[in-house]
Amino acid sequence: MTNQPTHMRARIGVGYMPEDRRLIPEFSVEENILLPLDATGQKRQPERLKWIYELMPEIARFANRKAITLSGGQQKLVASGRALIIGRSLLLLDEPFEGGCSGFGSTID
Repeated sequence: MTNQPTHMRARIGVGYMPEDRRLIPEFSVEENILLPLDATGQKRQPERLKWIYELMPEIARFANRKAITLSGGQQKLVASGRALIIGRSLLLLDEPFEGGCSGFGSTID
């Protein structure tokens, strides 16, 4: 896997949440979460998105808000959702609880 370019890692189900979140400020919460699927040409997954919103109901409440309007902790939740939308095989988290992110109430599907 380490020989694969980043976009190929996402295609095989590796999700990554960087410490600095790296959200696109002008995109909505939902657009940021769906970005890895769109960037790798994968089909959007409504059931997976629904599961993420159930796992973290706070981000479901502000799905249409721009990322720039969120607090640091809220941005961390969105970055977690973005990693989860693609991370079916492996989920890599860089300091997931830094910046006020609360714990998750479920396991990865």
